[in-house]
Amino acid sequence: VKIRIKGDDVAKVCSRGELKVLSWALIISQGDLLEHEVIYLVDDLMSELDDIHRRRIRNHLEDRQRQVVVTGIDSDPLVSFWQSEPRLFHVKHERCFVLFVSRETRLRGQSWRRTNSK
Repeated sequence: VKIRIKGDDVAKVCSRGELKVLSWALIISQGDLLEHEVIYLVDDLMSELDDIHRRRIRNHLEDRQRQVVVTGIDSDPLVSFWQSEPRLFHVKHERCFVLFVSRETRLRGQSWRRTNSK
C-alpha cells in the first residue's frame, strides 16, 4: 500500500507524529473490519503523539472493549493514562513479576504489591 499526499510519498512530507497517527488510523480501521476478537499490541503510545491523539486511540480501544497489550519503559504514565483497570506485568532479568494495581492504589500513589511468578 502506498499512500501519497499531492503525489508525494507520505514518508517524505509527514512528520513522525503524523505518520504514527496515519498508521493508527489504518490499524484501527482494519481491526474494526475484522469480525473476530482483535488483540492490539501497543508499544510506546506516549511518544510522538500529542495528548489529543493518544486519548482518541485509547477511547476507541476502550469503547470497543478490545484487549490491549501495552509496553513501555515507565509504568506510571501508562497506568494513569488508561481508564480501564490494568493488569500489569514487570519483566526484569528474565523473571516476570505480576503487579496488582487497583484504582485506589493508583490514586493514592502507593507502591504496587509484587508477587513472584515462575
